[in-house]
Amino acid sequence: ALCVDYNPNKPFCLAAGGVDGRVKFYDARRGGAPLKILKAHAGWCHAVRYNRYHDQLVASAGADRAVHLWRASSISSAPLLDQDLG
Repeated sequence: ALCVDYNPNKPFCLAAGGVDGRVKFYDARRGGAPLKILKAHAGWCHAVRYNRYHDQLVASAGADRAVHLWRASSISSAPLLDQDLG
């Protein structure tokens, strides 16, 4: 992983970005496979950050010079909606 951030409301949940351009979400208590994977960038993912006030919002930035804002409601502490657009 090139970058990692933790969920401010669920500190055992992590988001990681890597050389494959994907953002992967993990539960540190479980280990192993990611809970969710987003095809985020055409190149490396250099940054990933949870929104500190709304943990269903996650930003990522990549070598493709794109910045994306994702809604990962299925893995947040308090989903905005029942349906996940990410």
